[in-house]
Amino acid sequence: MLKQNSGNHLRIIELATAQEDGTRYLSLRGTERGRRLEEIYGSGFDGVQQDALISAESKDGLYRVYGVADGMGGSDTRGASLVAANILKAVYEGSVEGIPSFREDKFKLGQRMLYRSVWNRMNLEAARVKKDAGFDLGNIGATFGVVTQRGEDAYITHAGNVRVYTVLDDGSIQLRTLDHSRTQTLLSDGIITDEQACVHDKKHTVASAVMLSWGPDPAGITVQKLDLTGVDRVIVGSDGIIDELMTCPFNHSRRYDAILALTKVLSETSSA
Repeated sequence: MLKQNSGNHLRIIELATAQEDGTRYLSLRGTERGRRLEEIYGSGFDGVQQDALISAESKDGLYRVYGVADGMGGSDTRGASLVAANILKAVYEGSVEGIPSFREDKFKLGQRMLYRSVWNRMNLEAARVKKDAGFDLGNIGATFGVVTQRGEDAYITHAGNVRVYTVLDDGSIQLRTLDHSRTQTLLSDGIITDEQACVHDKKHTVASAVMLSWGPDPAGITVQKLDLTGVDRVIVGSDGIIDELMTCPFNHSRRYDAILALTKVLSETSSA
């Protein structure tokens, strides 16, 4: 397991559904990066935002891909982890023209191939930077959450602690992903409570991501179908900005107010 950089306030996106011929299609409604890092760490902080927005639609309009990549690891604060996030963004946005099938088994296979492609490109970029600039990027990587849609069918692919929520027509909220982390495992097994999870010393330690040191094996990613029936909005957010607005992201009772706060931020951003 690897500890993710904590305290960086990153990206959240809101996807709205619109009905067309009885099918609910996703579209990007808004995005928010959270507070600037200098506001949190002081004006002298030289860190960089480590997230990347994923947003693409195929030329024929059949496929749509949206998501968040959250960079992690790397050798210092000069953007090494952002390299990983941007590579993942480029691979997933480029994939929208070549999705072979939406049949579940073939789609999952395709997602594993994309994972390997991301890892290979990270590896090549690290070698290129070291050769050309003499700079070691270190153990770069990224967690991510991606929603892919074709017609009525949609899937969520995620690794790490980027979280996907749906807001239903009746206003209820559902968490669609579980963090790949030691803390989440302890919580799911009933060993610790919600409140204990909020202060657990491993809550930022992820068990899956695209990491150079972990190799190209995509065993840690999760791919699941997303039923858009009755879904008004889909929210994808990295752990940083969700933690900013959610006092305890593991506590189910606090999620409703948190999601309302998130959608308020997005609405204000979209109308600005």
